[in-house]
Amino acid sequence: MCIRKLVVSIVFVLILVFLCLVVGENGPCLEYYMGCCPYTRWDLEINKCVECPVGYHWINCSLECRFPLYGKMCQQECLCNKSQCDFVNGCKHEIFDIESFLFYQALETNFSIPHASS
Repeated sequence: MCIRKLVVSIVFVLILVFLCLVVGENGPCLEYYMGCCPYTRWDLEINKCVECPVGYHWINCSLECRFPLYGKMCQQECLCNKSQCDFVNGCKHEIFDIESFLFYQALETNFSIPHASS
């Protein structure tokens, strides 16, 4: 009777282990959390590793892109100064740019340069 209980217990444990392996598929990088390689993170809703959100990188997407880099996997470069560079979208465009304002104001007032008469 004891041997029979032992066999049933072993079979039960083996089935449980098999089910855990089938259901709990992790990523390929076993040395990281949930097997998710750098530049990926574990998504609890879909139960798999997904690419880092735009503007983030490294292990478990734990770091923001560092200036001058930004964007998807931090592979784009800001061509503006640090205060205007957003780690997600890149260079921020100023709402008020004095040079553009003066140029368009000149166009609106039909500003023209007098031509030299011959």
